[in-house]
Amino acid sequence: MNSKTSKFNRDLLLESKLSKFLDTIYSELKIPLKRVTNLSEQRAGVDLHFSASNKHDEYIDEKAQLHYVNKKLPTFALEISYEKDGIKHKGWLFDKSKKTTCYAFVFNIQANQSSDADLEKLIFSGADIVFVKRGRLITELSKLNLDESACIMHESRMNDEGMKRMDFGKFASMQISESYKERPCNLVVRRTFLEAISFRKIIKSK
Repeated sequence: MNSKTSKFNRDLLLESKLSKFLDTIYSELKIPLKRVTNLSEQRAGVDLHFSASNKHDEYIDEKAQLHYVNKKLPTFALEISYEKDGIKHKGWLFDKSKKTTCYAFVFNIQANQSSDADLEKLIFSGADIVFVKRGRLITELSKLNLDESACIMHESRMNDEGMKRMDFGKFASMQISESYKERPCNLVVRRTFLEAISFRKIIKSK
């Protein structure tokens, strides 16, 4: 097994373990969420489905800081673009083909060990989840002059000038990660910004 396949399999196992842990949290709080297992739905940006007779259905995309287990980060990366086989693709934030109506941003993931150790022995013990409507997120970013067209313009300038980071006040910055093969361009926002526009927060970290 090559290193690329090994990392892919580790990520899948890590995601599976976290999903099961988060499902126990939703169940304890009696939140009627159904985990989506259909691959085409997942690719369309749907990890969870919320349905209630007196409310609109919600299609939720879970975004978790899985590579930062036991690390409390004050920010979250929103994907603007990434590269695959030398071709640039639109990231999930402004991808209108996604069915996503809501994001579940998972912060402060806690476990009995690092995610770099033996995953078979890894046990998750805590996490914080911030639910934000996709439409509200896009609207609030636009108020900060960070709509899709502005982000594309900033990314183009960064590439032209060889910049790796561009700051936009105290709430956000744009960063290009050269250390990853996909060379993602992310809009990095403060957790406090996401919490301020959220409609629900679940705090299960210690």
